[in-house]
Amino acid sequence: RFLPGLVGLVPPPAHVLPFVALILIQPDLGSALVLIMLVAGMLYMAGVPGWRFLVAGLLAAALVAGVLLAHDRGIDLPGVSEYQVNRIRCWLNPEYDTREACYNVVQSRVAIAVGGLKGAGLFSGTQTQLGFVPEQPTDFIFSAVGEELGFLGASGVLLGFLIVIWRILLTAIQAKDRYGTLIATGVASMLGFHILENTGMAVGLMPVTGIPLPFISYGPTALVANYIAIGLVLNVGMRRQPILF
Repeated sequence: RFLPGLVGLVPPPAHVLPFVALILIQPDLGSALVLIMLVAGMLYMAGVPGWRFLVAGLLAAALVAGVLLAHDRGIDLPGVSEYQVNRIRCWLNPEYDTREACYNVVQSRVAIAVGGLKGAGLFSGTQTQLGFVPEQPTDFIFSAVGEELGFLGASGVLLGFLIVIWRILLTAIQAKDRYGTLIATGVASMLGFHILENTGMAVGLMPVTGIPLPFISYGPTALVANYIAIGLVLNVGMRRQPILF
């Protein structure tokens, strides 16, 4: 049961924040955000009122604004690196530093723009094949999709992801117990945030955090983790209640 009022905001974060803090010490802001969004999705499915997420979002926005203000005044904050502040600035203004801090985002947007409607063709993209986009096999893989497969190919990839997320959420709804529902919802939240963040930062709509694109970005560890997550959802689906139409 959730406590009423502002007091109810305390218990859920209290269980998660210690793990988030340990991840931030690494430092790994991207993975910390994934954990936060995963838990947020599960809490929403469990019945937490939406206004509490709104309050949390406003507090996060105020925190980011405070970090930027402190940086402008030359105040060094513990746990906040220079590159992290620059990533926020590049998100707010991609032209902030096109040669260094914002270089990845600028080149990624150029690659996607070059792709046009139909793309340059598989393995034929100049930005991709000549290595103009740094970290393209991992963080900015979506720019390669946009350049070589174009708007149509990129839309097809996003549609495929949308179908996967929809099927996972359907499994969560049809689960026979709350535990299965929360497992499937957590997986949907995790994959959904990965997709939103990775594709968003490739086009400049989200800050760069180093989050890979599920099942496409290079990296065996992330791939195995995603397969395990899908396996958990399949296990929940095998035990769901039959629904007759």
